[in-house]
Amino acid sequence: MLNTNLGIPIVLISASWGNLILPKRYISLSKSVGKKLTDVNLSIGSFFLTRIQSFKLIKITSNTVNENNKFQNLSILQKDNSILGAILLNKTDLIIEPFIILISILFIYFAFTYINLTIETLGIYLFIILRLIPIFKSIIKQIQTIRSLEASINVVIKSLNEFDQNKELNTGKKKYT
Repeated sequence: MLNTNLGIPIVLISASWGNLILPKRYISLSKSVGKKLTDVNLSIGSFFLTRIQSFKLIKITSNTVNENNKFQNLSILQKDNSILGAILLNKTDLIIEPFIILISILFIYFAFTYINLTIETLGIYLFIILRLIPIFKSIIKQIQTIRSLEASINVVIKSLNEFDQNKELNTGKKKYT
């Protein structure tokens, strides 16, 4: 027989670690999808910038159909990556709850069979777990969202650093009064 004081924390810690490890695959996939989506968004931005600058040239050369096709391809890439990101976020959300329930069933079996916990103690455990499921889901969803936005955040930070490096220094000594 296991000691009750030792058994409960071990099972709870293993369940919480399992909740973080299980959706790790979807979180890493979300990070790569976020990177692809950021690259596509940057491509669309540069596409529009160059097309606006050479709008008359595109009309003169009758190249509007080709430019429209290029934009549609970029738009399709953006749509596909956005949909894939949403699917990954929902898959993670769907996996967590059954996993917590499975761990809880195993815990109840071992706690009742080997640790000899009472029904009241198991009821308190179930109450706590049912209250913690939304918190687990929310934490993992937030981690996945942050990972998927990491590439966009890095682009913004890189741009801010470039702005700081290229700012004009005030080296003048004259004061205007």
